[in-house]
Amino acid sequence: MPDTQRSSITGAKNLAKLRKADLANATLHLFKEGFVPSVNSSLAEFAAQEADYTTYAAKSIAAWNDPSLASVSGYILTAQLQSFLLAATPAAPNVIGGWYLVHSDGTTLIDFGQFDPPRPMQVADQTIQIVPTELFPAGV
Repeated sequence: MPDTQRSSITGAKNLAKLRKADLANATLHLFKEGFVPSVNSSLAEFAAQEADYTTYAAKSIAAWNDPSLASVSGYILTAQLQSFLLAATPAAPNVIGGWYLVHSDGTTLIDFGQFDPPRPMQVADQTIQIVPTELFPAGV
């Protein structure tokens, strides 16, 4: 029988608590459609494909909510809903392929997500809303 290791439910909760403080002031960014990131993609690659539609700005997440049980075994952290609003008909429209989260140190890529389908930011009052969520699984 091969060696195994599993995270406990209390271990998952503890990791989520530790990560809550660590993720304070992280920044949520959007990237353009056409960029296909992988787990090996660098922060520089994401930054080169960052959204640049008129009125775009990344969102700073000052604080995260307390850990809560996930629908799968483990805990999750969530932050407040982040809304990216296209405030005016843009001179530079984009189609958005997904998001990425950067640590407050400005140099560490935490994770990313891809939209399916991509989301347009091409006319005034379009919005993309994201509830940042981090999973800390137990039993795996």
